[in-house]
Amino acid sequence: MLSEQELIHFRTFGFVVLRQLFTAEEVETLRGEYELELDRVYQDQPFDGSERHWTMMLGDTTPLFATLLEGPRFCEVAEQMYGDDVIGIGCDANRYVGHSRWHPDH
Repeated sequence: MLSEQELIHFRTFGFVVLRQLFTAEEVETLRGEYELELDRVYQDQPFDGSERHWTMMLGDTTPLFATLLEGPRFCEVAEQMYGDDVIGIGCDANRYVGHSRWHPDH
């Protein structure tokens, strides 16, 4: 759950940083699921930096990723931000190539 200060920050700036949301072990699990799933999906096209790789992370091979959309860490926070009728629509992994357009200041 967000504190009142975090909620005000979100409403003011449009984002909030959720520090220490995952344990160190969970971070390692997420990294492992990420690498294994992208390598599995693109087994005939190893990543060489020339083409973006993308896949959904909601299946049996990505159990921790698959729990994130409905887990309380994200769902309860999303409900605080947007209301009780919020619905998660996806959890994916990307290996970008070149400029991702996420940071127009670069």
